[in-house]
Amino acid sequence: MAKQDSIYASAQDAELIKTVALPDGATTDVTASIPKPKGIVEFSAMIDIPVLTTTELPDASTITILIKSGTDDSTFGRTLGTFVVTGAGGAGLATAFHDAVRLSDNDDEYMRAEFTGVAATLSATKTGTFSIGY
Repeated sequence: MAKQDSIYASAQDAELIKTVALPDGATTDVTASIPKPKGIVEFSAMIDIPVLTTTELPDASTITILIKSGTDDSTFGRTLGTFVVTGAGGAGLATAFHDAVRLSDNDDEYMRAEFTGVAATLSATKTGTFSIGY
């Protein structure tokens, strides 16, 4: 999706944006949860990852991002979206990654993002962002 799409023009409160250090190796880093926007029928859950060098994301190494939801702020059993970024061509992640999943008010009350690396992923110096836009 292009940044000029209407979902990116929406105002966002700080509580709708969460960042987390990207995984350093075969670990999973989780953002704080975001409550579903009240009174909004459709909204988007967005993921952003900055450009990563080949040192930060070596060739064939991946970071898998899951957008998960739950009915409370502690159990996140439902996966709403999955994204995978892969280092390639000796350039790491040469272009910043941005993608979104459209959601509705029928989805669970809370959402969070889980970023999981593989053993060769060395990106802990950078952060990933999970946000809600409407």
